Amino acid sequence: MAKLEQAKQSFERMVDEVTPSESRSLREVVQSIGETTSKIPPIGFMGLAVGSMVLSAALEVFSKRKEYGNFVGLWAPSFLMMGIYAKLSRLAPSEEARSHEKRAA
Repeated sequence: MAKLEQAKQSFERMVDEVTPSESRSLREVVQSIGETTSKIPPIGFMGLAVGSMVLSAALEVFSKRKEYGNFVGLWAPSFLMMGIYAKLSRLAPSEEARSHEKRAA
């Protein structure tokens, strides 16, 4: 859990280094990505990754252009990373929870 908090603080420092107007829009983008990925269960991302591998293998075998298979096969790591992000965003305490804890202390 300490590494998760450390990674989150590192990310927040990177966001704070951006100019204020960019920081606000970056925070909005990150928040919208978090909200969207939290709606999909982690097994859904695993299914997308496996599906892209199967589709990639099928394209390699049945397509005249093998590049299509390579292109689709490269989607799998992205789907897996989105699943990891969704899982971590569920584990990490939200901004509201942290501010509530600070007020209570």
